[in-house]
Amino acid sequence: MANKEWYVGEVRDTVHRAEKMGKYGLSGFAPAILSVAITGGMHTKAKCPVLPETVDEQVQAVKDAYNAGAVLVHVHARDKQDTSKMCMDSDPFIEVNRRIREACPDIIINNTFVGARMFYMEKASDPVWRVSAEARPEVASLDICRNLYDFMPNVVFAQTMGDCEENMALLDKYGAKAEIECFDLGDIQFLNRMIQKGILKDPYWVQMIFNGAGITPCLETLLLAERLLPEKSLLSVLGIGAVQTPMAAAAMILGHHIRTGLEDNIYYKRGEMATSNAQLVERLVRMANDMDRPLATPAQAREMMGLGEPRQYS
Repeated sequence: MANKEWYVGEVRDTVHRAEKMGKYGLSGFAPAILSVAITGGMHTKAKCPVLPETVDEQVQAVKDAYNAGAVLVHVHARDKQDTSKMCMDSDPFIEVNRRIREACPDIIINNTFVGARMFYMEKASDPVWRVSAEARPEVASLDICRNLYDFMPNVVFAQTMGDCEENMALLDKYGAKAEIECFDLGDIQFLNRMIQKGILKDPYWVQMIFNGAGITPCLETLLLAERLLPEKSLLSVLGIGAVQTPMAAAAMILGHHIRTGLEDNIYYKRGEMATSNAQLVERLVRMANDMDRPLATPAQAREMMGLGEPRQYS
């Protein structure tokens, strides 16, 4: 790999970044890891007819996105009895992971794990949602958040530090690298506390959510986020809804990593629904090529994230 300045601590210095861009444009940055989140747990085909829900649909969506340039896939398995619902146990993930590996030999498989729970005003809290660890994903998303949703008044979606310690022990048991999902700049303080407690190993793969229930989507918050993160972090940026493409462009310009997909945004542009996950991936590949920002191969992404050879699911 030509440029091994991979981590936030190596790219966030303004003078250094400006000098590099002044000489080489974006070609001097390390390759960007392009992730795709093919389907989420919130919306359904009723809202987006092309949303992949069945196992066959998800595998085909991953294959198409992989062929278009995605090197990491974020997966939400769906309930086999009602594919409009997110699955809350590991068994369906086992089949999805196996099928994805057969179709895409070296793509990085990232399962949703969550690790948080609902806290209610008037009743006991839910159990912690630990969705996928037993399916042995290579990467598992861990939501270190304290969220209030407009559509769920009087409910807080959150993870305590005690929950987090148990979550990380479980992920370590099954050999899954945590993808730290941050929905607020304050979550970075929680991340640093995890590191101080010794429950998280570098390099840290950090997915920061902008818009929706996430961070205010603007350059100022992105710039502040990169300054607050631990030095050995890989920062990936996802934008919810209309900010998906602008925030990806900002991340590429600043030397960070990018995520797209129908989980985060079902429109290609205003008033025009996306036709597939691959279509959204193709746009970011085209943008990166036009701006001369290198994109990571699966092998490069694995090296940057500290992952080994592709995990097999026979």
